[in-house]
Amino acid sequence: NTVKNQGAVRAAANFVVGIYLSTDAVITKDDTYLGGRTVLGLAAGAESTAETTVTIPSNVASGTYYIGVVADRDNVITESDETNNALADNQIYIGIDTTPPVGSVSINSGAAATNNAIVTLTLSATDSQSGVSQMQFSNDDLTWSAAESYATTKSWTLAAVDGPKTVYAKFKDVAGNWSSTYSDDIVLDTIPPTVGIDPVTSPTTVTSQTITGSMESGALVAVTINTTATVGPVTYPSSTTWSCAISGLVAGANEITVNASDAAGNTATATASIAFVNDLAISNVTVNNNILDTAASVPAGIFFTLNGPATATLKIVPEKLGPTGTPVYQATQTIAAAGAHMFTWNGSDSAGKIVSDEAYLYILEATDGVTTATYSPAPPTGTGTVSCTGDDYDPFKNDPMTVNYSLTQAGRVKIDITWESQTFTVVSSLARAAGSYTFDWNGRNPSDKILPQTSNVTTACSATSLFGENHIVTTGDTPGISLVKTDPYEVQLSYGEFTRIKYTLSRDANVTATVVSPSGASIALINNQPQIAGAQEVEWTALDPADATAKKLLVPQEGIYTVSITAVNPTTNSTSTAKGLLFIRQ
Repeated sequence: NTVKNQGAVRAAANFVVGIYLSTDAVITKDDTYLGGRTVLGLAAGAESTAETTVTIPSNVASGTYYIGVVADRDNVITESDETNNALADNQIYIGIDTTPPVGSVSINSGAAATNNAIVTLTLSATDSQSGVSQMQFSNDDLTWSAAESYATTKSWTLAAVDGPKTVYAKFKDVAGNWSSTYSDDIVLDTIPPTVGIDPVTSPTTVTSQTITGSMESGALVAVTINTTATVGPVTYPSSTTWSCAISGLVAGANEITVNASDAAGNTATATASIAFVNDLAISNVTVNNNILDTAASVPAGIFFTLNGPATATLKIVPEKLGPTGTPVYQATQTIAAAGAHMFTWNGSDSAGKIVSDEAYLYILEATDGVTTATYSPAPPTGTGTVSCTGDDYDPFKNDPMTVNYSLTQAGRVKIDITWESQTFTVVSSLARAAGSYTFDWNGRNPSDKILPQTSNVTTACSATSLFGENHIVTTGDTPGISLVKTDPYEVQLSYGEFTRIKYTLSRDANVTATVVSPSGASIALINNQPQIAGAQEVEWTALDPADATAKKLLVPQEGIYTVSITAVNPTTNSTSTAKGLLFIRQ
């Protein structure tokens, strides 16, 4: 017991700390006095602590009491606060304790089964008199463990053999009374459950399948799959069978894993594989011509074979965009039966406008509502082979160099000219199907400078990329201008000579013809004049049509003039230009 002087002055006199026995927690001098100790004065703020032995009278009735103390029991000290001198301690029981504790035991928090012989016991015991002090345990209610201090948990080892197990517990109070036996049951099960999968349908062309199997009674089954397929809930038609529906099987192997777990936490696994085969197929794809002349109004026919009913779609995509590009044209057919079928394409886009002269990919897709088949072959690797030769030329006589070139595989062509020490490109990334072609070089470099005839001129042709087999190269949109001539190519205007400007159009077009002087002055011969495909001729006398005398010449100077022919497709506005020369003397 400890007493403290909380005042500001010394307690000079000796005083007694009395110890009392009380039936309640309020300690007064009216309670049973058991004894005390004398404190020989106490300085301000000082404490006095001592252990005091007292004897409880034998005539005290059995029951629960409080031990407490009263400082200065004889009131010999004058204090500023006389209300804080009493304090009660813990309850004690006085009498003869013949009542044993009561308690309970739970194995693994009440689990029904376990797969581990080492379990955790949860314990609870109370004793209203002397209190619980010890406990002991048994696996058979015969052989008991050594008594040990009471605690609320205990690690315990079950008997090793699988099967139902019972753990027994007893509790002892301070007076030595042992409780009756308490117990809890659990099943020790260390053997994995049995689980199996019935034979699955594999390979299959159906995207959904219900799988079934067997299991140990009471087990829980979980089904997983290694693809994006959807696994439905597991049902249990009987205590030893399970069932699960799987939908959205993907092409290839769908690996299924079935896990079973029992009440003890043991697990077992079974596996199966369902191979889904995309049965819908597009085959025998051909086109009647890889070159489509949009001016000829003869469509391309794209033929293919389907092995079943489906909705088929044709997509026409610019080759430069690749197979995933946005289609310029798309058409769909509902095909009722397997067999040979076809699409046609006339070279128009989805709005009905003729497409530009270029390379296009035709891509086929077919779906039956479950699976989708696609025809979109990859282009070949490498650059292929392009051979070419160029003949003599004379730009002053409007005699171009004709470059003959041939492609063994469809692709984009590049043509380079080397004139003396200059090398430049005259054709870049021109789309061509496999075959032989010509290109007329008019003897000008990219700066439009005329390069005179020389023996030191060569041509080189190459393919910058190759097309896949599903290509169509369109022509006929852009008017072609060829065989530009001035007849004669040299005129003496003062002698009344004139020239005929001749050229050939590949298609109907609106044509503008101009003559440009060496200083850059332009003289229009015809302006946006409709002309039909074929050979054309414009006669030019160089006379001013506004001159009544018909003697005034339009040309400001003599020298080399450029004749320029521009042809425009009146429907699509696709344009091309060709040039020739005219030497004028006055």
